[in-house]
Amino acid sequence: MRRRYFNGDTAPHDERGRWRAATSDSSIEAEAARILNPSSEREFDRWQCREVGTHSDIVADCWFLPWICCIPAKSVYLRAPLEVRITRAMASRKGQTAAQVGLDIEAKDSRAKSYAMAAYGVDILDLSVFDLVIDTDGQTPSLCAQAVVRGLS
Repeated sequence: MRRRYFNGDTAPHDERGRWRAATSDSSIEAEAARILNPSSEREFDRWQCREVGTHSDIVADCWFLPWICCIPAKSVYLRAPLEVRITRAMASRKGQTAAQVGLDIEAKDSRAKSYAMAAYGVDILDLSVFDLVIDTDGQTPSLCAQAVVRGLS
């Protein structure tokens, strides 16, 4: 079965580029627009839940989707230390230092944590809602995919 993958980059956009921009150059501006317009952010959350609930062939990328969507789905959390996340992000962040990328990641994590708590009362650091948690440090994407298949079989 072919699986569809979506995250904020494939979400519908309004004329002002709300939700998430399709290019990394404008994603910070689009994220700021979403934060400044909480109703837009909530609509994005509802859109994700509708998509995941409507199709059986979707892999969704959302940190707190398991808490907000009441659907029969498997939830997998892929975990990596900050240093590993910085190294991975550096590949698409031309001209930025590791320190800048690290600050961006920490700021985004903080915003996500604050939003999830304020909007839904969800502590996204509590991983007990996930069916499977995989540490990806030192793992190739192929090994991670194999671990997911084994863990959910």
